[in-house]
Amino acid sequence: METDLMKARACPTCGCALAADGSAYRCDEHGLWYSYGANLLVHGPSDEHKLRDRFTMPWEGAPQSA
Repeated sequence: METDLMKARACPTCGCALAADGSAYRCDEHGLWYSYGANLLVHGPSDEHKLRDRFTMPWEGAPQSA
């Protein structure tokens, strides 16, 4: 029986083997991939997207009362 820990993962973009990187998987060319369910890999956000897609939450923009 194959468990999730034993499963070899391949990069969905290039097909190269992914290396375990904590709770994620890493492709040298395409960055981090996260396991989402039994067979789905989701690409991690790039540094460019982290900066560009930063949204202020309502409680972050409001002045804090003492």
